[in-house]
Amino acid sequence: MLGFRAVLLALCAGPVWAEAPMTGGEFEAFVTGKAFSYARNGVLFGTEAYRAGGQVLWLGADGVCLAGEWVAKAGEICFIYEADGTGVPRVCAPIYRQGGGLRAAEHSGAEVIGLTVAVPDLSACTGPKLGA
Repeated sequence: MLGFRAVLLALCAGPVWAEAPMTGGEFEAFVTGKAFSYARNGVLFGTEAYRAGGQVLWLGADGVCLAGEWVAKAGEICFIYEADGTGVPRVCAPIYRQGGGLRAAEHSGAEVIGLTVAVPDLSACTGPKLGA
């Protein structure tokens, strides 16, 4: 009887599993054709537009535009930008769906929140800033 009570109390306490990050397929289905503005600790630092095939276009709060791609790797979503020229991801993080937006848990411990926004006018994003 004591064992049954312990199991019942554990079940009432809530789930024991941790929230799982989005898979590459889930991320692709959720973000393609959308744009998200990202804030770290409440400070906006840029907007990223997601295109088909994992292609992205980053527009930083500083006005710098970068073309790149995202790839799923070991439970994280990684971003590689052409302007870096290395093929090495600039950032990788587990990403979680949070309502209509996204939440990323950076390795530094910072939490990044992405909110869905209208796809920005990206016509100014051409030339050397894109690594062309």
